[in-house]
Amino acid sequence: MSSIAVRRKICPLLGLFLAVPAAIGQSAQIAPAKPAVLEIQTEKTLHSVSPTLYGLMTEEINYSYDGGLYPELVRNRALRDEGWEQQDWTLLQNKVAGAEMVMDKTTGPSAALTNSLKLTIKAASATEPVGVRNKGFWGYALKPNTTYSVSFYAKGDVGGGQMWPLKVSLVNDKTGKPVATATTPVGGDWKQYQLTLKTGAIPTGTDNHLELTAISTGTLWLDLVSVFPPTYKDRPNGFRIDLMEKMAGMHPAFLRFPGGNYLEGDHIAERYDWKKTIGPLVDRPQPLELPLLRRPRPARIPRVVRRPARQCRSRRLRRLLHAPGACRSRHRPRSLRPGRARRNRVRHWWP
Repeated sequence: MSSIAVRRKICPLLGLFLAVPAAIGQSAQIAPAKPAVLEIQTEKTLHSVSPTLYGLMTEEINYSYDGGLYPELVRNRALRDEGWEQQDWTLLQNKVAGAEMVMDKTTGPSAALTNSLKLTIKAASATEPVGVRNKGFWGYALKPNTTYSVSFYAKGDVGGGQMWPLKVSLVNDKTGKPVATATTPVGGDWKQYQLTLKTGAIPTGTDNHLELTAISTGTLWLDLVSVFPPTYKDRPNGFRIDLMEKMAGMHPAFLRFPGGNYLEGDHIAERYDWKKTIGPLVDRPQPLELPLLRRPRPARIPRVVRRPARQCRSRRLRRLLHAPGACRSRHRPRSLRPGRARRNRVRHWWP
C-alpha cells in the first residue's frame, strides 16, 4: 500500500481525535443552565371543577369487603361458598361422641335462605360436647376487653318439645380454651338468636376461631351465623372502624361499588342486583362469592411469550393454553412443559 493511501486513511481519524479534546474544552467553558422554576398561583382560579368528580372506588377483590371493610368475622355465614364443609365449617367432636354435618336444602329461616347446616348428634355429654367450628378469614382477629355481637338463626329437635342448650364460644387456637362464652336455649322453630361475647385481658391476635357446641342428642339446624366487632358509629351490621374513618376523612362526593367483575357475576343468574341487597339480612338472597375474585393472586406470575403460529414447535402446549399463538419459551412455567400437558390441562392464569 502506498504512503499516499495510508495518509488518506489516517488523516480523517487524526482529525477526529484532535477535535474531541477541543470540543471538551469548549463545553467546559459553557456556563451551567439555570434550574427551571415552576410557579403555582393557588389564589388564582383559571377553571372550575365540579366537586362531584372526587370520590372513592371500592371493589370486592381478595376479601376487601367480607373480612375487610365489612368486618364480619364468620366466613361463609350463609353456606354459599363452594367447599364450605372443608375450608369454612368443620365438624367438632371427640372420639366418644358421634355426629354428622350435612347441607340441608329442604329447610331454611326464610324464603330467601332455603339452605341450612344440619347437625345430627348421636352421642354427646357435658364432657364430650359436639358442634361445629368456623375458622373465619384466616382466624378471628380479637382484641382484649372488647364486646362482640353474635347472631344466628337456628332450630332444634331434641324430642319432647324441650329446648336445646347451645353454647357459643370464641376459642384460642393455641391453648384450646375459650376467651368468651355464652349459652342460649334453642327452640323447635326457626328463630334469630342474639347474644354478646366479651373478651378479657387477652393478647391481640388472629389465632382464634368460633365454636357452637351442644351436649344433647338430636338434630340442630343453623344458618346466617354472624360475629361482629364494634363498628363505625356503632351501627348494626356496619363497617370496620379504622378503614371507614380513613374513607370518611377524604370527604368523597360518591362511592363506586361493588366492582365490574362482581357486578356481572360468573353467570346471568348470579349478577349483582341492588334491589336484593336491602332490607333484613334474612330476606336477602345471599350472593355467590366468585372464586376468581376471592382467590389471592400469586406473588410471582408466570409469563408466556406469544409468537406467530408458524414459529411454534409445540401443538400440545398451544392447545393447553387455549391461544393460537402461544408456544414454547424459556419463560414457560416448568409445570406447563409439553411432556406434562396432559395432567395440567386446567390452569388459572392471571392477567
